[in-house]
Amino acid sequence: MAIEVPFFGLKRESETLRSELLEGVAAVLDHGQVLQSREVLDFETSIAKMTGRKYATATGSCTDSLYFALLAAGVSRFDEVVVPAFSYIASASCILRIGATPVFVDVDINGNMDANKVSAVLSERTKALIYVHMYGHFDEQNLSLIKAQAEKFEVTIIEDCAQAFGSIGGVSGVPAGSLGSIACISFDPTKVISALGSGGVLLTDDENDAILSKKLRYHGKGPEGKFDLLGFNSQMPTITASALLIKLKYDEKWRVKRQKIAKIYIENLKRFPVRLPEVQKIETHNYHKFVINLDQREEALEWLLSSGIQAMVHYREPLPQHKIFDCCSPKNNEFERAQKLSHTCLSLPCHAFLSELEIDYVIEKMEEFFRL
Repeated sequence: MAIEVPFFGLKRESETLRSELLEGVAAVLDHGQVLQSREVLDFETSIAKMTGRKYATATGSCTDSLYFALLAAGVSRFDEVVVPAFSYIASASCILRIGATPVFVDVDINGNMDANKVSAVLSERTKALIYVHMYGHFDEQNLSLIKAQAEKFEVTIIEDCAQAFGSIGGVSGVPAGSLGSIACISFDPTKVISALGSGGVLLTDDENDAILSKKLRYHGKGPEGKFDLLGFNSQMPTITASALLIKLKYDEKWRVKRQKIAKIYIENLKRFPVRLPEVQKIETHNYHKFVINLDQREEALEWLLSSGIQAMVHYREPLPQHKIFDCCSPKNNEFERAQKLSHTCLSLPCHAFLSELEIDYVIEKMEEFFRL
């Protein structure tokens, strides 16, 4: 008998936390400070502590956080910013917002930037490098190799941790978001910890970067109340911060559940012709996405969807193929690995609110697919 397996667990999560979330919303309505509130400050303090950073700036979205990170890194018009060729659009569109040029680099088999391809694109024009922890996998060794290359050119490393909150490095055990000069995390509804809407944060150990990011998010207003630079309106609403503070308490529990599901998937699917996630230690991957790669991706996707399983594709095209990047002339236009991943990647449901029955059903249907 077919059952419905949702890709996202947000509806079930909200049902589970309904009373706590409503209490938080009621508290905001009672005190009436819907922006620039104590809840936002508490959230910033909590997220900085959890990621091992000194400063955190809550913003309206991770996309804005990435943009502010580039401005803090001193990126300006005509500069170059290195970015992986395989990621979500926001990892590179923030570069265009400044008027800088994205320089795309191919990725490794896990979808993270290929350390062996970075040195070829670094130059005196390179101002920053955005490193994306794809699908939530924190490959600390890979990032460290890239960081060493970037430092030779005094290039600022920005960690795009939109998907990697809670992932732990396999070498030193530091959390994702703690190695770059600046790191950005997303709290959009599809992310690890979901806001009631949109939300992001910028993390840094540099006080000047923290001050600048706080100015940028609120019309350029400084601590003295003066507007001394062109800013934006990218404030995190109090209700959003309140919900995130509640959900942060459950992050470890939910992450452990996703990792257990991933182990079950890997154990049961390893005998089939699919490429499974490769990690050094289970803790290095929070399994925000559980992605397999197989040549019959479209057939498998159709089969799963017809069976009531909401599988998805992340992502169908390498970034350089999107029309908005037609203006760029990539130094390196051979993105073989990114092309391969875009044609073979398939995301299976993997969230903390899946039942054992649903997990078994996904495995059963994958097994049936390979017997067809």
